[in-house]
Amino acid sequence: MTTATPTPAPPTPAGSSAASRIFRSFTRARETGILAALIIVIAVTTAINPSFLFSPDGWRDLLLTPAILALVAIGQAIVIITRNVDLSVGSVVGLTAYLTGQLFIGIPGIPIILVFVIGALAGGLLGLVNGALVAYGKVPALVITLGTLYAFRGINVLWAGSNRINASDVPSAFLNLGTGSFLPIPYLTILALVVLLIAGWYLRNRRGGRELYAIGSDPAAAELYGLKVTRRILFTRYASLLSGRPGYNALSYLSSHDTRLFDRSRLAEGAAALLLAPGAVQIFYGDETARPPGPAPVSDPQQATRSDMNWDQPDTAQLAHWRRLGSFRARHVALARGVHRQLSAAPYVFSRVDAASGDAVVVAMGVDGSVAIPVGGVFGEGEPLRDAYSGQRAAVTDGKVILAASHYVLLERMPAPTLAAKPAAP
Repeated sequence: MTTATPTPAPPTPAGSSAASRIFRSFTRARETGILAALIIVIAVTTAINPSFLFSPDGWRDLLLTPAILALVAIGQAIVIITRNVDLSVGSVVGLTAYLTGQLFIGIPGIPIILVFVIGALAGGLLGLVNGALVAYGKVPALVITLGTLYAFRGINVLWAGSNRINASDVPSAFLNLGTGSFLPIPYLTILALVVLLIAGWYLRNRRGGRELYAIGSDPAAAELYGLKVTRRILFTRYASLLSGRPGYNALSYLSSHDTRLFDRSRLAEGAAALLLAPGAVQIFYGDETARPPGPAPVSDPQQATRSDMNWDQPDTAQLAHWRRLGSFRARHVALARGVHRQLSAAPYVFSRVDAASGDAVVVAMGVDGSVAIPVGGVFGEGEPLRDAYSGQRAAVTDGKVILAASHYVLLERMPAPTLAAKPAAP
């Protein structure tokens, strides 16, 4: 019998305790410099005027004055993270503030919590207007929010006129939120800190928060990863970069052993985004079969990407979906290097045509039931086509093809019939 001698654990290097790691992380953080500058400003100002910090009013003003600005800055920071900016925040604050005052005047005895909820919903609605115009109007946020800044301010001026909200018009309990404090800390400062902690925790620890960073860092890569950025922007941008540029290419993929596995609940959508994208693509093993992640230690979460292939329990529906898209891509060089053209916005239909080879395809996404797919300018009238996704066949009529779709339509020309060679007579 062989006895294994246990290997002693390596000694813990000096300075590797949890406290030292936290200290190193704190000193290397970008925010540490800002905090240090703030402390220096406060120290210098207090040295010149001690009442700035050491008087009751000075301490209160130091904490209370930035509280409202901090709440606005938290929302603005999230917008900036997504590579946008909102110039209308001041007008939104003014309009919602006047609304809350009017609620107290118009509805005596209204609960303060209800006023908070209505004010938050009103601000959210105004933000939704900005977001919808930016996302669907395809206009830069700087331009949209500059316009809504004046629009919201104009609404406020027309509504308020020469009227104003006095302190006597609102309940004393509501006023106390702006003037009261818990021990030496004002209520508004506590509220701002709570909102800051919640926003920071969400951005750091929740998937939705990390996706905001991904979208702001690279919208095209975020879309290919499966995030809800407009897909048409990705396809158009990639195709314009690759078409007609010999020697230039881009490789796209969903998962990697060095990062993480693509969201297993969105693999069907991810497959379409990947396999219909211009340029070169790479399939990481198991994406096509919905391979589940494996166990991973806390110190190395990337180990989860290297689980065994699920040969015994593949997701057959997922595999069939990937095979249809992959086979379609393998037959058509136009998908990789053709000129991209949008044929319809809703549903999203595009064509890719490669002039060098004469290859052409039309793809529709997000379509179900009986649909008419526009193909004019790509395929000729009466030309027989095949949907590589469902196997249906149809001819072009009035520049369209009508068939029953199941979320995707992959139109290609019917292959030319092959004639068997007749053996020569002996």
